[in-house]
Amino acid sequence: MPNSLHFRQFASSHPLWTCVFCVVLATCLFSGCRKSASSQMAQRLGQRIEEKKTKTDSLRTAMQFLDQMEPLTRDNFITEIKLQLNTWIQEADRNSVQYSATDATGVLDAEMLAAVEATNPLKQNFGYWDVDYIFQCYVMNATAAWIAQSPVRDQVVLPYLEAHRDELDEEGFRQLEEAYKLFDWTMRNVRLKVMDSSVSDLSTNPRTLSENSDTLGCSYLPFETAAYCEGDFVERGRVFNALAAQRGIQTYWVAVGANEPSSGKLWAIAVAAGKNLFLFEPKLGFPVFDPDETKIATLNAAQDNPRILRRMALPGFEYALSSADLKDIRLYVDAEPCADSARMKLLESKLLTGERMVLYRSFDDATQLASELAPDSKVQLWNVPLLAQIHATALRDMLRTVNESAQDYMRKRSIWMTPNPISIGHFKHLKGQFENGDDGQAGALRDYVNSLVDELSIQRLSFDPKVREELQVVRMPGEPLQVFEQRIVQMQAVYRRAKRDGDFLLGQLHFDRGNYSEARSRLENILSDDTAQRWYIPASYTLARIQIELGQLEQAAEQLITYRDNPREVGNRMRLRYLRRMIDSQPEQSDQSDDS
Repeated sequence: MPNSLHFRQFASSHPLWTCVFCVVLATCLFSGCRKSASSQMAQRLGQRIEEKKTKTDSLRTAMQFLDQMEPLTRDNFITEIKLQLNTWIQEADRNSVQYSATDATGVLDAEMLAAVEATNPLKQNFGYWDVDYIFQCYVMNATAAWIAQSPVRDQVVLPYLEAHRDELDEEGFRQLEEAYKLFDWTMRNVRLKVMDSSVSDLSTNPRTLSENSDTLGCSYLPFETAAYCEGDFVERGRVFNALAAQRGIQTYWVAVGANEPSSGKLWAIAVAAGKNLFLFEPKLGFPVFDPDETKIATLNAAQDNPRILRRMALPGFEYALSSADLKDIRLYVDAEPCADSARMKLLESKLLTGERMVLYRSFDDATQLASELAPDSKVQLWNVPLLAQIHATALRDMLRTVNESAQDYMRKRSIWMTPNPISIGHFKHLKGQFENGDDGQAGALRDYVNSLVDELSIQRLSFDPKVREELQVVRMPGEPLQVFEQRIVQMQAVYRRAKRDGDFLLGQLHFDRGNYSEARSRLENILSDDTAQRWYIPASYTLARIQIELGQLEQAAEQLITYRDNPREVGNRMRLRYLRRMIDSQPEQSDQSDDS
């Protein structure tokens, strides 16, 4: 795995040098004894400007490294970015922002906070997990930006969104509409794992990490869940929350029966928009609708109107709670502990236009907002983000050594953890780099197409030097022959899997761009391939979504129930309920075959 840093030449100009030039020119206009004094003053001023430029350059260098950072080269870049940020912050004007330390982290485990260097929000240096968090914000910000600019591509949900346009102010409606775009993208692109996916049972909020099995919500950090395209309902819900945070949208996890901190049963995600908390159900991958109005239900409405949760039940599928269960709830703020710190607030304030992202999250402001919108609810900083970081700490330590567990982990995720067109292209996909750049750098589309290698070429990889060169699988200097041969076998497996993963990701990318014909073609490739069963459920769901957008409603209805006994089945049936209403409301069923 290549881990070398790729340094760019920093050729940007610095306007501060103009000031130095003007001062030096001005000294030439004076004569006599003033000439020497003016020269000394200009020299001192130039020195101060140079010092200021150097300090600023450390921050700019850190941001340029961040732009080059990728999941596969993460550790090397974190070391360099941390060095540059700590050089910058030692001389930064710390009085340029006002910060008051929060006590919200007091409910979290002190030893765990120390393990990720988040004990003191006032400390003025950046640690490993600070930079990892910054990288996550960078990726989520880039992803959220292009998703938010896309239209809502969901004819089933769109009327329920539009019903709120007149009752919310402009900013409130923007928050709700963008929240659904981000939620919908997450539910389509992150495959739901079976663990704790039943809507008939609520899942207990984890208070510690399990030693013998995966802990709910803690196997992946949000940007890893997005990168690996899979997660349990909490992990993919956290992707949505991280995306929403970058758009200035506050979200909360709703837990019922939470009498103690970090307790209770996890249920839905509440989105703050206007003066309401709107409900989104991450197990179903669908908003909670109000059965009495064409609207998305709010938390207050669900507490007052028993019909809202009663209508969440489907034939053969009981829903886990009723409005009576919502009398005792706790709202969890989903944020990493370091987000509310003086260093993050200062850093965010110094970012240039092209660098801007949300780094600082005020836990006290989030608590205050929740208290205003849901006065009877308890509010606290959630413990799961910290648990996920602790799990990631142990996992990364394990992967840095050669051991059987590390090899097994890498083997199961080799498609994402080796340099190949899929892993490289998907990272570009997340950042919105779809097309080739002006410099000829391949975009996500080309990388995905390059991943679709024919079987003959994959077989020839074991002995043909030309194929090895084309697929960039070459023997490294000093690499033992046996190790190289093992790597070839691994890359053959990667390319065989990449053919189907590439089709799925191309289908999702084309859907997001409204290219339904190409998206449908890619997804149908998956559904006709016996080796692509891991993608059947999400591919079938997106295919149904395409059929809805094309007006092929009866076909979509059939597609939604093609596969049974899977984590998405209940969510599909919930969507089918409202799709049937669309069909019944139309005098004639349109069944178009084109993309118009």
